[in-house]
Amino acid sequence: MKFFKKNPSKKKSNDDFFIGYKEMPNKDRRFLLATIPLAIAAVGGLATLIANNQRKPDAAVWGQRAVTLQGKLVKEPYPYLMIPNRYSSVGYDTLFLVAIGKHGAHKMVSDLNAENVKVTGKILSRYDTRYNYLAEISDIIGVRGKLPVAINPPRDLGTYRIRGRIIDSKCHFGVMQPSVGMTHKSCASLCLRGGIPAIFAPQSTQLNRLILVRNADALDNSPDRNIYSPQDIKPLLPYALDLIEAEGQLTLVNNYYEFAIDPASIDVIASC
Repeated sequence: MKFFKKNPSKKKSNDDFFIGYKEMPNKDRRFLLATIPLAIAAVGGLATLIANNQRKPDAAVWGQRAVTLQGKLVKEPYPYLMIPNRYSSVGYDTLFLVAIGKHGAHKMVSDLNAENVKVTGKILSRYDTRYNYLAEISDIIGVRGKLPVAINPPRDLGTYRIRGRIIDSKCHFGVMQPSVGMTHKSCASLCLRGGIPAIFAPQSTQLNRLILVRNADALDNSPDRNIYSPQDIKPLLPYALDLIEAEGQLTLVNNYYEFAIDPASIDVIASC
């Protein structure tokens, strides 16, 4: 006795069905042979397009090995070391000093009476700033003797109006990538408040030396242009990383520039 009967209206299917222990159906084989190369080419092309549109890395290097250097210490307006020139047997380089973290090196050198010192730290440098670089120092000690290093008197170069950005030197010299843009604005503000040297990055490439930012109003009210106070930079902080045009006095100090910006002259060209 048959309890189940075949449904006469149901016809046998001729659709291919793939199972692992048999050969792949020809229809599926042809489809995969055509689409897999196209998919690989599409993914590769998309990856190349995305990579080419990424922001190129800065010309900055954060050295990972600690080095010890000896030179003449200058404490103000920002601590820096004058050391023998790396590119010739005459002259000296300026090595600005910063502490670990978002801090300048003022506290590390404030109680140091020696003029000739040895510093230990990691070098921060940029390929496009040949004459100046920074050191994130972990130790500084005074040593005996004096170095025959003459500090040249500042040379007034006149009043200029320059387009560029106010940035913190430590991140600009390799600690953070990228060191510009909205992602970095709050970090730059904290670094500048902490005493990291503020520098000006001009849009023009004609000035290839470090340009230290000063507040012209603070300099006018100070009996000594070398004295630095964290409050001096405060009026300029809202413009950090913005593309601006600013007018101020440009001065050559040893082998770096100082740009004393008049805060009232600042025009924002583009916010970051």
